[in-house]
Amino acid sequence: MAKVDPMPFWETFGLNEEHFESMPEQANPIAWAMENGLVSETDYLSWVCNHYCLPAINDEFFNINNDVGLIDRLGNAEAWSEFYYPIYQWENLTFVACLEPGDLKDQHQYRFVIASPSSLKLGWEKYQTFLNDQNFQRQETHQPQQQTTSDIADVIIPPAPISEKNSEPTKESLTSKGPVVSDQTENSSLDTQDANVSEDSLSVDFGFDNLAVNPNEDNQTAEPASEDST
Repeated sequence: MAKVDPMPFWETFGLNEEHFESMPEQANPIAWAMENGLVSETDYLSWVCNHYCLPAINDEFFNINNDVGLIDRLGNAEAWSEFYYPIYQWENLTFVACLEPGDLKDQHQYRFVIASPSSLKLGWEKYQTFLNDQNFQRQETHQPQQQTTSDIADVIIPPAPISEKNSEPTKESLTSKGPVVSDQTENSSLDTQDANVSEDSLSVDFGFDNLAVNPNEDNQTAEPASEDST
């Protein structure tokens, strides 16, 4: 059982410690009293505004104009809770929504406004979502991104298909890989090969050493050389 100190609204609504015997330790006594039917929300909001001379904020504000990042910007996180936190800033003033006003450092910089428990819960849930998103973004920023196999495959460019007509290397392709023999050198090499072939083909021995040519013959018939001639 949570120990609850007497609160100003108890006397008005006829409450005492026994009404809070089953209240969980971390629960807010005012919100818990309304949630469990000890006092109606309408009656309490009317009483607290009159008792502290404070305005009440409309529930619609938390749906359309709730600056959830304001709590982080102000710091002093331990001062705020689900039913007590800043919701708006105007010039040098910070407006704090709550079920009842509290004590804050630099009190002159704050103004309290009363809000319903359901609206305060909604705004606090938005703030918790904001914190989770911020933590997730920080983790994403500091965590190195790992390349997946699909990412690597996307940047690999497949080789271009080789055409059958162009399967033999051209002079242009050889130029990028090393020196190219000039046309003149190629032609000289071919001429040398042709000359070698011609010389080889003429080097056959037909045995003309044993033949004599008679210049007086019209038909230049070759006769065997006489054995007596020297």
